[in-house]
Amino acid sequence: MLTGTYDGGDEPPTLALAELFFTNVTDRFLAGLEAAGYPQSLAKSRLLGMIPPDGVHLTALAERCRVTKQSCGQMVTELEEEGYLERVPDPRDGRAKLIRWGPVGRESAPHAYASMRAIDDRIAAILGEEDARTLRRLLLRVAAAEGLPDRAGSA
Repeated sequence: MLTGTYDGGDEPPTLALAELFFTNVTDRFLAGLEAAGYPQSLAKSRLLGMIPPDGVHLTALAERCRVTKQSCGQMVTELEEEGYLERVPDPRDGRAKLIRWGPVGRESAPHAYASMRAIDDRIAAILGEEDARTLRRLLLRVAAAEGLPDRAGSA
C-alpha cells in the first residue's frame, strides 16, 4: 500500500489520467473490432499491434510486449489457431521462424485502422483538430525521450 501524499496540487496524477485515457480508448478500439466481427481481448490486441509488416521473431515480440517468451508463445499459438497470425521460415535464417499476419489478421486490419481513426476523430471532436494534433505530438515527444518503441515495434 502506498503511504504519503501526492503533491500535484488540485490536478490528479498523470498516471491516473493516463490510465483513464488508456482504458477509454482501448474499450472503444475493442468495441469497434467486435462490431466488425473480430472480437479480441486486450492482451491479444496489444500483441497484434506489435507485429511489424515484415514479421518478427518470438523473442523480439516477447520483449516488445514485455511478457515472457513462454506467455508470448502461448498467445501467438492461440492467434495462429484463430488465423490472425502465422509462423513462416525466416528467409535470412532457415532455423528461425518469423511471426507475421495470417489471413484473418490481414482481413481484420482495415477494421482495426477504422477503429483507430474513429478514436482519433472522437478526440478531435472533443479537443479540436489543433489540440488533438498537439496531444499526439506531445505523446510522441515523451515516447521518444523515453526511448519507447512505436507500435510497429521499431526502437
